[in-house]
Amino acid sequence: MHRKLVIFWVLAMLSLLTAGCMSRPSGGATAAMAGEDELAIDLPFLVIDFDANGDGNVGGVGLGELIGGSGINIGADTVGQMQTSNIQHVSLEVAPNGVLIRVNGLLMLGSLSYDDESLNTLAMVIDDLGGAGSPLGGVAPTLGAVLPLVQNLGIGVIAKFEPMAGADTIPVMQESDMDPENNVARWLLTGVEQTPTINVPIFVDADGAVTIGGLDAAAMEALGAAQSIPVEQVATITGMGINQLRVRTLADGLSLSVNGNDLPLLSTSSGELFNVLALLQSMPGMEGMAEALQLAALWAQVVNEVDAVITITFS
Repeated sequence: MHRKLVIFWVLAMLSLLTAGCMSRPSGGATAAMAGEDELAIDLPFLVIDFDANGDGNVGGVGLGELIGGSGINIGADTVGQMQTSNIQHVSLEVAPNGVLIRVNGLLMLGSLSYDDESLNTLAMVIDDLGGAGSPLGGVAPTLGAVLPLVQNLGIGVIAKFEPMAGADTIPVMQESDMDPENNVARWLLTGVEQTPTINVPIFVDADGAVTIGGLDAAAMEALGAAQSIPVEQVATITGMGINQLRVRTLADGLSLSVNGNDLPLLSTSSGELFNVLALLQSMPGMEGMAEALQLAALWAQVVNEVDAVITITFS
């Protein structure tokens, strides 16, 4: 019986892979990097189409028919919301060097870039967060062990929604609209050789007292900066062996490091911030936020042009 069940699942997976797939941009990279003795899973995008009722199918065949059970239904209301917002497809791709999230073919904030070192650092941080009372609880050791294997995966899924009547079809993969010629931040800095730099060193002692650089208490109060944080929070952070946290804007994203070790990079170099803001502007009910979103879009461009560092040191 067990043998028949295994054969069934293998056939089901093969049916999924042959029924509705498309090539991934990074397809083949995982298999090429892995040695003969290493785990390597490198597959095309699995494309799931959702109809007006919210039922998912692959290659025209309901998921319930392919894998048994009731399949996947996200509800007609969800599909309607997608249509109203003109969101035609959402994709998630896991590649050897990062996780890519796209909406309507454009990269979104939440995409990550990583390497061996940053994944190992993240695994150690997760392991440190798995103590008693942690929200991660007993899951932390498993996550810590599995994370380094992410680079052995090349997989992805695309959820497609039927467009609203009369809407133009949007390509599943497209370049960002953030054309360098339309980047206001770069226009402002034309001919300026110096890179705008911001450095904010923050120091927190064991009692929770906060100081920023050489600013005294009166200056910090005038700036509206916090002058202390709860001692319990400081003890929790330092108890995990964390003595320094650093956030830095880079040309290709937002970097977070722990004790000088970099975590996976939050990518922004392909206009992810800009794409998110543009998507929000197109959604119903956001009309009154147009000016605020345009201002946010400007700052999203500026982020990539400024070398800003915030370092928090615990003593």
